[in-house]
Amino acid sequence: MLTLDAPTTVMRREATGAGLYAGPMHGKFENNQILTIEHLFAGKKAHLPCIDPSVFKKARRETTTSQGALDL
Repeated sequence: MLTLDAPTTVMRREATGAGLYAGPMHGKFENNQILTIEHLFAGKKAHLPCIDPSVFKKARRETTTSQGALDL
């Protein structure tokens, strides 16, 4: 969550009550995290698991010379 003002105790309680995400390799992370604009401009970021870009495969580009016609 991103907020302009400091989070209230109710906001913190709700965020904490949402529980934790337990990643298979990277530990535990809060499901709901609260950042203020002030924190964002100070360079603080949400605590997120690392994503390894090598697990995403790129699709092979198809070579086509022309686009086929639609049968209407």
